[in-house]
Amino acid sequence: MRKKTVALKKVDDNTIVEEKSHIVRWFDYQCLFTGSLKPMNEVGIKRLAYEVRKWALEDPNALRLSQFFHKMGISGRTWRRWCIEFPILQEASEEAREIIGERREIGALNNEYNTGIVAFTMPFYDTEWKDETVRRALLKEGSNEAKATVVVTMTPIPNSPLVPERKNDE
Repeated sequence: MRKKTVALKKVDDNTIVEEKSHIVRWFDYQCLFTGSLKPMNEVGIKRLAYEVRKWALEDPNALRLSQFFHKMGISGRTWRRWCIEFPILQEASEEAREIIGERREIGALNNEYNTGIVAFTMPFYDTEWKDETVRRALLKEGSNEAKATVVVTMTPIPNSPLVPERKNDE
């Protein structure tokens, strides 16, 4: 019995594949170092998102997010505006801030950094720390209310044949 052979279709080399044209939007920002305008686009924003994560992970001296964007010549106002406009940069900034927060907290626990300053500024870097700070502040406020005088008014308890009546001289 003979096997049936099937010829495969060949793709023509001259087939045209349509690609979507991607228009790159350019915008300028003012460099902190020179004061001149520098160009930036979405590709540059994605590169910054990658670099800020890498910097926070690898640089042991990364203790504030502003160190990164100032080193790149970008002002804080511009960075915050880009974070609002580009969610990828916002996410990268939050991740970098968490990494920095971990480094600061561990450094304070190991007495490498001033624990008072770190404890005061940790809510900026860690949402759990911020929630705990708010919870403790509310507890302090509640403790003042607990010291207030409370008057309880009760109706007299009726006499019962099971419980003897108390004499006044006892």
